[in-house]
Amino acid sequence: MLLIYYFMDARIEKLLLYVKKLGSAVVAYSGGSDSSLLALLTYKALGKDAVLATVESPLTTAEEIEESKEIARSIGIEQYILYSDILSLPEFRENPKHRCYICKKEMFSSICRLKKELGFSSVIEGSNADDILTFRPGLDTLKKLDIKSPFLEAGLNKQMIRAYAKALGLSNHDLPSSACLASRIPYGQKITSKKLAKIKDAEYFLKKLGYKVVRVRYHYPVARIEVKKDKIEKTLGDSNEIISYFKRLGFSYITIDLEGFRSGSLDEEV
Repeated sequence: MLLIYYFMDARIEKLLLYVKKLGSAVVAYSGGSDSSLLALLTYKALGKDAVLATVESPLTTAEEIEESKEIARSIGIEQYILYSDILSLPEFRENPKHRCYICKKEMFSSICRLKKELGFSSVIEGSNADDILTFRPGLDTLKKLDIKSPFLEAGLNKQMIRAYAKALGLSNHDLPSSACLASRIPYGQKITSKKLAKIKDAEYFLKKLGYKVVRVRYHYPVARIEVKKDKIEKTLGDSNEIISYFKRLGFSYITIDLEGFRSGSLDEEV
């Protein structure tokens, strides 16, 4: 179990007090740095009256699920794995601009069902002060389902969360922000299991080559690769391997985005 302590910091004190008042809580938990810190602090506040709920779906990878389990074990908190067949929803497969809302509604509805089964009082999640500044239609779901956001209540942003996660010994404190695989497909283009499989394989291949932060945007037959700007030169050196593998996946053209990685790049025209 991680050594649990916390700073005599007004924001953390406020968060712990807020969570304690809930009495019990199911934490929506992806295994990223935000939800991991929330899991740790919620466990500090509520003990066995706190559990984690991780939603596995065609939009997640096996690696993400396994990493989430490792962090949960290190904290000592119980974790439930829920499965969502999100691709069974026609409105999601059509990939509208409010796709995130549809997905969040499905995901949090399943977590709310778990909350009811356990007899817990609340579902909480890790949105932070930076999230409300970007295009995130899924946040509307939180209000409708009465999902609590302790980081917002305490005024914590992403930088603060990473700093606390590091100080509290979370091994994933510097884990790059992740988004579901559907975010690689431009709005209006149908989401299919075949496309998602290609994206998974392509990104996994690049990570094995040493790219910690990577996105493969699906503009079929074009694959647009986003890596950190300081890694663009490396992609040129690895180009023969990348081209060979991506063509085996069925892409005809492989490009490197010269602007480099930026979260939510497909939202830039929204």
